[in-house]
Amino acid sequence: MLALAIGRVEGATWLEARTTMEQLASVGEFSAAVKLEQTLIDLVVEEFGDPSFELAESYMFMASVHAGNRDDFAVEAKILDALELYALVDGAVSTRLIEPYIALGDNYHRAREYDLALGAYDEARSLSRRAFGLLNRGQLALLDKMSESALGRGRFDEADDLQHEALILVERMHGENSLEALDAHYRYTEWLGRHLLYRSADLHFYEINRIIRRHFDDDPWLRLRLLRVDAGNFLDAAGYGTGHRSEPDELEQALNIVAELDDPEPLLRAEILLELGDWNVAFARPWEIEDAYVEAWELLSSVEDGEEIRQQWFSDLTIITSAGLYSRNITTDPRAPWGRLEIEFTIDTDGRADEFVILKSEPLGLLDDAGVRQLKESRFRPRMANGLVVESTGKIGWDYQYVAR
Repeated sequence: MLALAIGRVEGATWLEARTTMEQLASVGEFSAAVKLEQTLIDLVVEEFGDPSFELAESYMFMASVHAGNRDDFAVEAKILDALELYALVDGAVSTRLIEPYIALGDNYHRAREYDLALGAYDEARSLSRRAFGLLNRGQLALLDKMSESALGRGRFDEADDLQHEALILVERMHGENSLEALDAHYRYTEWLGRHLLYRSADLHFYEINRIIRRHFDDDPWLRLRLLRVDAGNFLDAAGYGTGHRSEPDELEQALNIVAELDDPEPLLRAEILLELGDWNVAFARPWEIEDAYVEAWELLSSVEDGEEIRQQWFSDLTIITSAGLYSRNITTDPRAPWGRLEIEFTIDTDGRADEFVILKSEPLGLLDDAGVRQLKESRFRPRMANGLVVESTGKIGWDYQYVAR
């Protein structure tokens, strides 16, 4: 191939080597691209010198190639080389260091080296705050990444503090009663709900309600969002046995608001009907399930890309409520070995799972019963074909760390 020969072609340029590596990487030939690494380095040094920005950037490019090759150690080495060069050429507090530190943190996170990931992200954040001020939006994505790494390490309180810090940051940048603050409250509320802290989520939801009623009560779109998120919180709580009512009042109110809009969009009504169908599945209201889904399906016939949306909504496996995978054999110890469980099952027209087949169980039999129990207690969106709710099959897999015996 040209890629393998370019290093021996007299007069080849660094750009030709880089382009060839990019072409190989674009078709998944990462191992072949890696073989051109030294050629690219030599040609860049010949053209631009060492140290140089171009060489540092080339190291970052090579890190992305190694990432495609799933070589975490090589990714780390290339990013560290790039960081050293950027610091030499542009100084130890250069803003050019921010993205490499983020990439280094991402690599550590993928490798489950969560403490190292937190350290890299923190370096990036410190540089960002130093260069762009304490109140800069670039920190928000970093706070999310740091929160995920803290969760990976099992430090939930730290993850929660970081999410709350992101909320406070937005309030300070835009004001406590701003639309941006509303968005930040929604994000934090959803994060709390995903981690089963429904009482704390409710407190922040009340704050959202307060801001809207005091400052945006005449905005029907904000009222719609409030109602739909409130309904979603109850729906999420239902999967863990904490939903305390089964009537979808918020969604009915939302449909009434849509009906009163000057130019109601069929897609918006279809989305709310989909949520209503999901609610009926979660709260075992089989007599209402089909009506909501069928009306949503029919509305999509007048929506651009409606057929594609139908496929997304009603063909892919969608979990409405999940009871979680619980077993004494599961651990969060980062040193523990990893296992894998895969189960195939049927989904009836009410969204219930049945007829379970174990496809993979590593270690053998360790979590089979727990997996089946989780699926029985979960609820799934029924699939649709030709406008009708039908039975179907699904497959779910879990990666988990277990207590070795």
